Amino acid sequence: MGADAHTASLFPQEPLIENREGITTSVYAALRSSYRVTLLPGAILSARWIFFLVTGDDKRSTLKSVVEGKYDPSIRPVQLFDREGKDVAWFLDRAAAQDLT
Repeated sequence: MGADAHTASLFPQEPLIENREGITTSVYAALRSSYRVTLLPGAILSARWIFFLVTGDDKRSTLKSVVEGKYDPSIRPVQLFDREGKDVAWFLDRAAAQDLT
């Protein structure tokens, strides 16, 4: 998970978060000025397991809003997979997890 709650190159306000039909596509990452290849939500949600790795102090407030905040995957794309994935596991370091209740 990125500090902006993106995952798999699916960024906030990215319309692809609604795509449950396709498998993969390219997406332009404006903040990084580059194109990336990503799996689309339908492909990710069909996975048996979904794992998230979150490290660093820069992600702690975002992680708290993802886990404890209002569900809005258009703003926090990672929520889609956390809430709708089959088996989801989070791997967090202390810095990222320190604000969770």
